[in-house]
Parts: sequence; C-alpha cells; structure tokens
Amino acid sequence: MLFRTKQQDGFTVLVFQAPNLLNGMDIEVVEKSLGALLDGGVRRFLLDFHRVKHISSQALSMTLRVQLRLEKVPDGKLILCGLNPQVMEAVKIMRLERLIPVFPTRREALKSQKQRENGATPREND
Repeated sequence: MLFRTKQQDGFTVLVFQAPNLLNGMDIEVVEKSLGALLDGGVRRFLLDFHRVKHISSQALSMTLRVQLRLEKVPDGKLILCGLNPQVMEAVKIMRLERLIPVFPTRREALKSQKQRENGATPREND
C-alpha cells in the first residue's frame, strides 16, 4: 500500500506508507488520487511523510501541482508534515516551504491550523 487516508480535524490526511517516493507510476497514482478527492469536493489536505526516507523531484513537483490547483479553490489548503532532514532539504532546494506550510509532526500541523482558524498566529516551517 502506497498511502492510506483518514479524516482528522477537518483535513483529509494522506499518510505515505512506502519509504520511497521515487517511482513515477506511484507518484502518478498519488496525484490521480488527490485529483479525484479534489473533484469530489475535498479542499483541505495534510500530506504526512513521516515514513518516507527518499523522495524524487517528480514527487515534489506533483506536490506543487496539487498546491497550485488548491490555490484556485475556495478554502483550499495543503500542509506537509513529518519530513526527515533529507526530504526537507529537497523541499528547500525547490523552495516549496515558501508556498506550502511544513510542520515537524501531524499534531503540530493540525494544532497550527486550529490556532489560525481561531485568530492566533502559528509558527510554520521551523
């Protein structure tokens, strides 16, 4: 299984199960799945990478395409969490952390969103 989905605090959470997101076919499956969820009305996603050890630029480009699509949707939101140092370095090289909030854990990501919705200013991308 490449990933599993669950609902948590108003977000559809995709928890990647594979240690590597390198295969183009796998990445295409993820993107099509996210697209189908978007087409079905889902607007808030949290991608949890805590099990991912290696990621390709193709996977990061897919994440950017999802972000760009969500920017056009009212209340669209994409958040990333659980990136190990190697994956975070790849995110920084592509400067995705400037476009997509990144948090160390799912708990911190969801807490931040609750604070934002309640008017507080959370800390992102630490």
